[in-house]
Amino acid sequence: MVEATICTNPVIVERPPARRAFEIEGYIQLDTVTDESVFFNSKFESGNLRQAFKVPLPEQTEGGLSEYNLYLTEDTNTDTSLTQWFYFSVHNLRSANKVRLHIMNLMKDDSLYSSGMQPFVFSERRWRETGVGWHRGGADIVYDSSGGQTIRTCSKTLDLDFDPSYVDSVQDKYKQQSRLSFTYLFEYEHDTVFFSHFVPYTYSDLT
Repeated sequence: MVEATICTNPVIVERPPARRAFEIEGYIQLDTVTDESVFFNSKFESGNLRQAFKVPLPEQTEGGLSEYNLYLTEDTNTDTSLTQWFYFSVHNLRSANKVRLHIMNLMKDDSLYSSGMQPFVFSERRWRETGVGWHRGGADIVYDSSGGQTIRTCSKTLDLDFDPSYVDSVQDKYKQQSRLSFTYLFEYEHDTVFFSHFVPYTYSDLT
């Protein structure tokens, strides 16, 4: 997937996501809901968040921030796990709530995120109140190794310098996954914020 640091088409940037109602599904259960709780969702077209885990306090790296490890669903029609695109939403309860998000299972060894590129963000409240649509957002962006997690590669994700003679099959080659981490400050209370690798353009947007 080609990455770009800017999007010069104002029609795309100002276009809101397709109508997607936020619903807390019955299987999402929290023992305690506080004003710092956030709710993850990707049950909409092109959404691909598979799992979200809150990082236990002793393991958190940013003092005072709630941190979450996120895992993506593999791209459709790939023979093994290919993940670089991401698209999901987060619903928060109060403004000025800052969270640290770690997308744990990205495939590329390096990315423009390492050079300061920001994810695309869409805040429903900001759209309604200011007319600002998709824009770059997030702070303290880090793209690095995911801490020893590995994934089976396929013909689409093999390193160019890989020598297949070292394994019985190229399917037996594993590589270390990468992690994208960034901090986001919610500006509005009871807001739903979408995060994406790039401005989504879904099949429904064609119609």
